[in-house]
Formats: sequence, C-alpha cells, structure tokens
Amino acid sequence: KYTLTQHTKAVNALAISNQGSMLLSGGRPVIPCCIVIWNLASGEMMQEISVLSAGFISCLAWVKLSDENEDAFVFGVSDGNIHLYEQCMDMPLFSFSSITLANAGAVESLAWDLVHRHLASVGDGEVQVWKVGPDGSKSKCTFSCDKVNNHARIAHVIYQQYRETSIHSLFHTFCNNGSSMLVSYLESGFVYVLGLPPPVHMLTHIQFLLYH
Repeated sequence: KYTLTQHTKAVNALAISNQGSMLLSGGRPVIPCCIVIWNLASGEMMQEISVLSAGFISCLAWVKLSDENEDAFVFGVSDGNIHLYEQCMDMPLFSFSSITLANAGAVESLAWDLVHRHLASVGDGEVQVWKVGPDGSKSKCTFSCDKVNNHARIAHVIYQQYRETSIHSLFHTFCNNGSSMLVSYLESGFVYVLGLPPPVHMLTHIQFLLYH
C-alpha cells in the first residue's frame, strides 16, 4: 500500500498501463500542468512531465502502437488538444511525440482499441475515432486526421439531437473485438452502441440505439 504524493491540486484522471506496472495521473492546473508516471511495484515516481497548455488534464489512456513498440500514452486537455507520448528506446522514460487539436472545448474522454489500434475521443458533443500510427515523413507517431499531414479521419459521428448536452464515455475498452464502442449521454441517460464502419440506425425496445 502506497500514498502517492506529487500533485498539489485535484487529480482529474488516472490510467494503469497495459501490463499493470505503471500508473498515470494528471490533474487540475498549476503553471504548467503536470502528468506523473508512477511505478506501481515500488510506489516511486518514475517521471514528471510538465505540459504548457491552457487548462487542465481532463483524461488519460495508455496505447500500444505496435507489437514491437514499447508503451505509449495519450492525454486530453481542456483546451481541446490530445497529446501523444512514446516510451524512449530501452529506457523507462517517455518523450513527446505529437499533439492534435480534437475539439474547440475540452476532451472529455479517451479510449484505446487494442485490436485495431484506434483511439476514440469525446468532446463538443461528438465522438471521434482516430488512427494512430507512424507518419511516413517522420520516425515518430501521429494522429491520422485531415488537420495533421493531410490524413483522413476514419470516423466522425455527431449526434445533433443531443448536440448541446455533455457526453460521458462508458468505453474504457471497445466491445466486440474493437468493432463497437459504448457511449452514454449524461443528461439524457441514453447509452449508444456505435459500430465501425458506417452505422445503420436501429432503435431497440429498451431505448438503446444499436449500430451494426
């Protein structure tokens, strides 16, 4: 049992690594914002990353970029950006890889699909699914998006009927081997199953929208 003490403000987000050996923590703004990486076996702080951004760390997720690569992680910030950090070769430390503007408002939630290596993000009343992988012109990884290196975003689902409401995600992992994910709306209480590729709307008798 350990008490992990490093943050001076509220901790907003936590995420345990794929192997269960490391913990990410991020929280409310100080200048700059702070991400802390902890060793869960010893309780020691492995690394502290300062983030010069507007706002606070809103969500965190560990990602696995390939079978060969070491761990990486992403985090969302209240200024709408998603940051990607990769583990340095043969070292326990992580270094900055890329940043992508996902929303005008805060990134509310992130989830990683281990099967297809897709990243889902929630913000501004919409769900976006990103392909994260090596950039042909660089050695580091980046997000495939029309705003980054002219790649196309692979999916972009907007729910106009609840556009002005907040979305909270239930997808700590994707379902059906990465072919579906769950999204819940905070105000309405509806839970939606989203399927990739393009959805077909079906309303079930229990008020769930099912996408095949």
